[in-house]
Amino acid sequence: MSYLRYGVVFLLAYILQTTCLADWPVRPELLLLAVCFGLSGRACGGALAGLLTGIFLDLANGYGFYNSALYGLLGLLCGFMPASIFRDFRSLVFVNMLLGSLLLNGGYAVLTKIFLGHFILVPLPQYLWTLLLNLLAFWLLQFLLKEKRRVYA
Repeated sequence: MSYLRYGVVFLLAYILQTTCLADWPVRPELLLLAVCFGLSGRACGGALAGLLTGIFLDLANGYGFYNSALYGLLGLLCGFMPASIFRDFRSLVFVNMLLGSLLLNGGYAVLTKIFLGHFILVPLPQYLWTLLLNLLAFWLLQFLLKEKRRVYA
């Protein structure tokens, strides 16, 4: 996926998540899925695109630098995950999605503890439902895309 296509897909995911899914008590993390699909196997470009994604989210939502730090790390994780241990691109994206979900939710908790003085944690049942919706959205996206992409691309 080229970076231009990544930007368009990310903006569509952002618009969908902040408008149509905004009132849902539990919703899939479409931005996480867009980052994982768009940046997996992209090495240095993944870190830069993740950082720019986070800066966009910080400017759009009015947060400090939480998203810049976390999505930059997520882009780094997606870009530098050792692709040689995965059989195909879908497996790489799947593992990046699971680790990325832990990174984002744990990272928000740690950063709020550091800067606000208390943890803001997602309740475990809500996190598990979100993870389940992420898995369903991942399955749906990989079914719809059916893009043959090699891990080493």
